[in-house]
Amino acid sequence: MYKDAQRPELHAILVSIGYVGVFVSGMLYTYGFTTPFATALLLIFGGEVNIFAGAILAGVGAVLSDLFIFEFIRKSFSDEISTFSHEKLVKGIKKHIPTSLQRPLILLIAALLFASPVPDELAVSLLATQKRLSAKAFMMFSYISNTIGILIIMYLGSLL
Repeated sequence: MYKDAQRPELHAILVSIGYVGVFVSGMLYTYGFTTPFATALLLIFGGEVNIFAGAILAGVGAVLSDLFIFEFIRKSFSDEISTFSHEKLVKGIKKHIPTSLQRPLILLIAALLFASPVPDELAVSLLATQKRLSAKAFMMFSYISNTIGILIIMYLGSLL
């Protein structure tokens, strides 16, 4: 990319904060407004830090943000979630999808949403509706999915 003397100032500042910046980028990767910025930062960091260590650290940041959203939705919207699950539209969808496939389909959609550079709020909301899903299981699922997506982004950044 650039030789050290030719690096733009912002790029040099980002590189100087290193893994702290990667962790914060992981936290920002979760929220709708900050996802594009975090993705750009992760692409930059991909060319500057070890992508495996960076993905692990950014994944931890993403999980912390996702857990905040998960707990907020579970506690604040429990009545709305219960009401929504009894709506005609939801019952119609559930009627056309075999019961044995409903949970795996929700998990697959949530994993793809977590891994992709789109806001995690929809994936977290889907999982928050799952009564049998503990916070610990949610954290593991979110961590693995986010880390895979972040690793891909950082790998692409390492190629630039």
